Amino acid sequence: MSNISLDASESGLEWELESHTRRTERRSPYDALVRVMEPTTGIGVALNVSESGIRVVVDCELRPSDVCRIVLVDRGGSQRTEQMRVAWSRRLRDGWVVGLERIGFH
Repeated sequence: MSNISLDASESGLEWELESHTRRTERRSPYDALVRVMEPTTGIGVALNVSESGIRVVVDCELRPSDVCRIVLVDRGGSQRTEQMRVAWSRRLRDGWVVGLERIGFH
């Protein structure tokens, strides 16, 4: 896995969604490995999760409106595959922080 910076001063992790699209759902920390399978391949980590989405940091570019297939692997080794749409994406120095919106489960 590439070294993805989580330094908030550089990454803009304080920035999430523009104010007019900011979600009001409760977010919870979520510690899981993320494997992006489509539309490109990559790897990263989950930062937090809400009822309708997940925020991740990945080493591959994902663009708003892309439909993605990702595999989430939690600390216990449990895996689940989800189909998600990119709600927003922000370039980091060495990766991307991305807001993913759930659109289906597998």
